[in-house]
Amino acid sequence: MSTTVAVPEGKGLPVCVTGAGGYIGSWLVKTLLENGYTVHATLRDPGNPSKNSCLLSLPGAQERLRLFRADLCEEGSFDSAIHGCHGVFHVATPIDFGSQDPENEIIEPAIRGTLNVLRSCKRIESVRRVVCTSSLSAASTADESAHVDESCWTSLDSIRENKRHGWFYAESKTLAERAALEFGKQEGINVVSIVPPIIAGPFITTTIPASVDATLSLITGNPLWYGLLQSIQFIPNTVSLIHVQDICNAHVFLMEHPAAEGRYLCSGHTTTMPDFAHVISGRYPQYKITSKFDESQSAAAGSISSQKLLDLGFKYKYSLEEIIDDSVQYFQKLTTLN
Repeated sequence: MSTTVAVPEGKGLPVCVTGAGGYIGSWLVKTLLENGYTVHATLRDPGNPSKNSCLLSLPGAQERLRLFRADLCEEGSFDSAIHGCHGVFHVATPIDFGSQDPENEIIEPAIRGTLNVLRSCKRIESVRRVVCTSSLSAASTADESAHVDESCWTSLDSIRENKRHGWFYAESKTLAERAALEFGKQEGINVVSIVPPIIAGPFITTTIPASVDATLSLITGNPLWYGLLQSIQFIPNTVSLIHVQDICNAHVFLMEHPAAEGRYLCSGHTTTMPDFAHVISGRYPQYKITSKFDESQSAAAGSISSQKLLDLGFKYKYSLEEIIDDSVQYFQKLTTLN
């Protein structure tokens, strides 16, 4: 398998998206269809209308979208979907913040599933690159003054010691990304990982994505999602966000760019919790934010660098305000928020 040839832009070439029923996966399918790709999309149950309806109704789906059943825990179940594809976007990951057995339901399946997908890619000679979706929770730090870049990896000891809300998600993403990059090196597969922060904005799924729920928890006051927002501050006292279209554009960019290799942090905007609350309340004064913050936290010391990605030529398109606006407007469609 070549480690230097990327997928040419669009031109109807087939690519595979795992986890196409989720937030990123579904929007990535939409983006790829808009860019002229033929898409093989995997779902655990492709016959389930709650998962497939948002995909089958997309422009171009009738001509260039095929749905496949695949399960992360089933060896070889991705072979059919990946067959004939030039590129693979591995987005699928098990996630259940209410899991009572995260070791066996989240962490182990995330690692095994990633390796199952990559072993399928190795068996299929047409694949030229795999882009794996990780998370900034795999590059987080306890240092408030940290400069976070691709060299930073989350300490598993710290995760297990603190066990903050959603700790198992951070562990699963850290271990799965490490496993993907190591497998690529050992097996000669061109594996690129993209490392995003909280993803928000519009969505086409029939349920509200957890990351959008977390982003808007200052408005809704939901303690579960606010707890998640607090737990996924990748640098203490900060909030890092990216628009879903920007992260999907970055996926396609890294698939297409011939020089892409290794790990890429992709963080659109980083701000402090007090400043984030001020932006929301300034744009939506009708919603009362009851959470209290230490205003001294407004002097953010840490930073999250996307310089490696920017040096390759990628450009962000969406502002923090646009992320908030799109999230609120789509959230309103499925809730009583008004």
